[in-house]
Amino acid sequence: MRLTAWGKKVYARRKETVERNFADAKQHHGHRYARFRGLMKVQMQCLLAAAAQNIKKMALLELFCCLLTKYDIHGRAIKWLKIFRALLKGVNEWPGKNIAIATFSR
Repeated sequence: MRLTAWGKKVYARRKETVERNFADAKQHHGHRYARFRGLMKVQMQCLLAAAAQNIKKMALLELFCCLLTKYDIHGRAIKWLKIFRALLKGVNEWPGKNIAIATFSR
């Protein structure tokens, strides 16, 4: 199925979208090696990396929308910073909170 013309198109499309996300996680978010030992700590590292990737996507989408509609970029950026600060306040309540802080510091 992968060697047919249709399969090659589907595989190429998947390669562009799915595998690019894994490559980004590996190169920029520490998925090459586990930084901690233990299932819960490694899960926390992976979840924080996924959250960072999602925040980057949201920021790019917001910037794209601002450029298209000519919104006030500065005001929108301040709104997103407030949301991000509110998210970080909840980090202290997570189990293994020292892991989250160590991951953000790198």
